[in-house]
Amino acid sequence: IALVVYFFVVGLEPNDGNRRSVPGTSVDPPSSANSTTAEDDTGDLASDSSTSGYREQQVPWVPMRALADQTSITFGSAYNYGRLKDPELSEEWKAEYDRLYEENFNIITPENACKPAAIFADGSDPDFTACDNAMAWAAARNMSVRFHVAAWGDWNPDWLLNLAAQDKRDALISYMRKIFQHYKQPQFSHIKYWDVVNEAICDANPGRMDCDEDLGRDEDLGALRVRQDVARPPLWYPDVPDYMDLVFFIAREELGPDAILLYNDYAIESLDDPTDFDKAERCFDWIEAALARGVPIDGVGFQFHISTLHRGNAALSIFRGWLDGVRENVVKYGELGLQVHFTEVDVGCNYITVPCLPDTSEVVPIPGFPDIFSSGNQEAVKAEVFGILLEMCLELDNCVSYQMWG
Repeated sequence: IALVVYFFVVGLEPNDGNRRSVPGTSVDPPSSANSTTAEDDTGDLASDSSTSGYREQQVPWVPMRALADQTSITFGSAYNYGRLKDPELSEEWKAEYDRLYEENFNIITPENACKPAAIFADGSDPDFTACDNAMAWAAARNMSVRFHVAAWGDWNPDWLLNLAAQDKRDALISYMRKIFQHYKQPQFSHIKYWDVVNEAICDANPGRMDCDEDLGRDEDLGALRVRQDVARPPLWYPDVPDYMDLVFFIAREELGPDAILLYNDYAIESLDDPTDFDKAERCFDWIEAALARGVPIDGVGFQFHISTLHRGNAALSIFRGWLDGVRENVVKYGELGLQVHFTEVDVGCNYITVPCLPDTSEVVPIPGFPDIFSSGNQEAVKAEVFGILLEMCLELDNCVSYQMWG
């Protein structure tokens, strides 16, 4: 968090002429910097010459919410409410976790508490307790919430996974209406965005290939996850062939015309992505076709589960065009009249979700050996990637939210 603070406060020039540059602040920093880092579900803590000096600079501590509230984007992170129920964590740790969120973010995404497996764990009768608690925590601190997630092929309870194909449509309609009817109540008016459908576009990379143009309905252009002979087979498709359209229509009917309804996915961010050359295009084509048939979609969430390699500034990097491809894609969705949200930004070291390696200078004790894989250099590149994406979102008219994951 402290490194991202650096880019929000220092890395963006307030007088560079950008439409949404970060304004100055009169917030006084506390007497000492804070280096606490938010944790993921398990509690684990989550280069070129231009980054070499970052480690040597003092990171100023400025509460980021004071800055975020002065911009036109929401700024936040996933909030792991369930983690705070861990009896092994001290009350001091939990208080510090809460304080960091309250001081730095104006929006949260309940990481797991509002997923179908949490709400419908014991059958079709919902238990909203965990999700309601996360909502109440945010409301007490005047924070907005991204509801995550209504319909997804993962994080579903076993009883739902075991349904016969002919029973899935009624089950989907029933639990969608229960979710939306509960969370449209006045006490949840701080829900600002709705992740209506999550991760439905198929993958065509060697690690996961679940596209098949011969399956599914023609309207979906062969773009949806459809194959059942993969590690994560889709729950709803093709058994409920119009499920994505259906869920968006139910959301609009239940939540009303002002609710901001989004499709959210990974690896759809850049039009130049060597890990899956066409996924961004498949997503865009599906969204464009859905809009043409009247599906009420207001925006697209770019997850950004990426790595330091996505910086793309090495001489032989296969990601050299990746950042430019992100910018081009945001603009492209803007031309459809859609918002773009950066929803789950995390940056691994050399590979997604992988932590940085320890310093290698003692492993390779060669004078002048470029220690490019050391933790310090890699963390600097991570900070740079976070900062570049934040600056991009601030610059582009239709980018309205920036949230980190972990």
